[in-house]
Amino acid sequence: MSADKDMTKGTILAIDDEEDILEFLQVLLGARGFDVLAASSGASGLTIAEREAPGVILLDIMMPEMDGHEVCRKLKGNPRTKDIPVLMLTAMNRVDDIAASMSEGADGFMAKPFDNNSLVDAIERMVVPDVQTPVFYVAKETETIPLRRVEEYETGNRVVCMRVLEVGPISTLEDAAVLQGAYLMSISQEERPQDGQIVTAALLEVETPQAFGETINQIHSKGGKVVFCRIFRDIREVPFNILPRTEHNE
Repeated sequence: MSADKDMTKGTILAIDDEEDILEFLQVLLGARGFDVLAASSGASGLTIAEREAPGVILLDIMMPEMDGHEVCRKLKGNPRTKDIPVLMLTAMNRVDDIAASMSEGADGFMAKPFDNNSLVDAIERMVVPDVQTPVFYVAKETETIPLRRVEEYETGNRVVCMRVLEVGPISTLEDAAVLQGAYLMSISQEERPQDGQIVTAALLEVETPQAFGETINQIHSKGGKVVFCRIFRDIREVPFNILPRTEHNE
């Protein structure tokens, strides 16, 4: 491996049919120390992923010929690429898209248009599984719902770490209607004085992909925007240092 390669943070594969987005990602992530590979179609992305084994794959949903759902399904069905984290870059405004991506094995979601720093932060934490700093930037804890113990977790569900921007002073995730099909395990918030928005970091247990989609739909209807989600298949995979301190995770 070359000295230049040693200095990089890792290789990222971006799959998107919009050339300007690919160019932007190459500039943004290249400046942050990543090697960035680009694929303008799902088919070419699959080929590159198998050959290069990138650290993270950024995948658009809306693409011609082979959309992001099919690409994700093929990536997760291939023994050579199944363990590569896939971060879907999407507008996240269709419940069926969200549910399908979750069913097909996506490891995370980020809304378009995305915040540059949030994207880089999310990628870094997917590239380095044992990173010790928090996944979400949360300055002030305002409420904590104690995390259930690992032995109480129902196998087969999903655990979702979610960051939400809100337009009002009250968390959309405190609304029971939003949490139909999802169990709020931990929540913390900070206020952004410059724009009056609330940033909510939450850990949810989601029963089904459809329930997750409906939760996102309800968040949108309440004026919230999901900035980033990270999905875990088992509660044991969650880096518990991301959570507010509770009696269950000290």
